[in-house]
Amino acid sequence: EEGLFRVSGNRRIIDQLRNEYDHYGKADLTAISDISVVTSVFKMFFRELPAPLIIDEVSQEILLASEDRTLTTADLVSKIRTHCKTLPSVNYAVLKYLCGFLNEVGQQEADTKMSDSSLAIVFGPNLFRIKNDLEALQRQPAITKSMGCLITYHKQIFPEREVIYSEVMKSGGVLHPSV
Repeated sequence: EEGLFRVSGNRRIIDQLRNEYDHYGKADLTAISDISVVTSVFKMFFRELPAPLIIDEVSQEILLASEDRTLTTADLVSKIRTHCKTLPSVNYAVLKYLCGFLNEVGQQEADTKMSDSSLAIVFGPNLFRIKNDLEALQRQPAITKSMGCLITYHKQIFPEREVIYSEVMKSGGVLHPSV
């Protein structure tokens, strides 16, 4: 049996939901009985954002830290936390929520068939976007390691208990490529 985010949903239904969202600003997922459609739309959302959730400057710093073999896990988590704090507030809030959600999915591995490392493999390329295909392939281990840290250590990386709603709404609730 495949993991929760591993199976692609019905392309026709996914396209229909996408068109609905593009035209009306929302898509009704309540009538969808195929979880693979919902998970495919979820992944597609992050993959197709006009600018990546983890903006390029922050992404590069996190990947460099993940490639530094001299860092302990605790040091890496600390560096990732420091770099994440420089994200625009909306991006930070969404990343915090996403990593918490993915951690919950990973904790339910017996049911979801997805460990933190499996989730990192699936979501890493959607959040750490590398434009050059060869470089993306070469940096895949760092992408997976970075995403795995974000998921596994999300409580240390995002220690705040609440998303500051007013900060998110100041920007109109829109993800921005930079501040």
